[in-house]
Amino acid sequence: MAPNVIDNTILLSNCVAALSSGALTNEAILSDYSVNSEQYSYQVEYAEDSTTNRRYTASSLIEKAIDTLEELSRLPVGWDSYGSPRISDDIIDAAKNFLGQLEYEYVEVPHIIPISGGGIQFEWQVGDRELELEFIDSVTISFLKVRNDEPIEENQFNRNDFNASRNVIQWLKGF
Repeated sequence: MAPNVIDNTILLSNCVAALSSGALTNEAILSDYSVNSEQYSYQVEYAEDSTTNRRYTASSLIEKAIDTLEELSRLPVGWDSYGSPRISDDIIDAAKNFLGQLEYEYVEVPHIIPISGGGIQFEWQVGDRELELEFIDSVTISFLKVRNDEPIEENQFNRNDFNASRNVIQWLKGF
């Protein structure tokens, strides 16, 4: 069966409206639609994560996380009442870059929080595993792996190291 072809503008406006209303969730399946425009054509994909038996769309992961990052980018100096600087555009870009690298990893949206000093932290928990990523400058991502409430590894990698990004997420998922 050929996918339904829909206009890009209609799809995006409907997705934004659905996200805003809460009607579109991580479980939303958009696999029956393709998007066509003069700039690009692609099939919207989903996958089932065997660790959670949930379906995730790459677009829902990216959309929700980027919205949160955009909100954090507007925090003023001193947002934490201790004089923390604003989160720099470079750090926001590094966090977005990481999310872009994970587009097809199909993990839940991380809990995203600002950290004192002007950084961003991503947090996940899957079963007995927890992963924390800290974006403290425009180049370096620090991570902490926790299993059964015990820290097991703490290290750093370059934001452009796709294999390192993938490896920490694969560890989180139990692979």
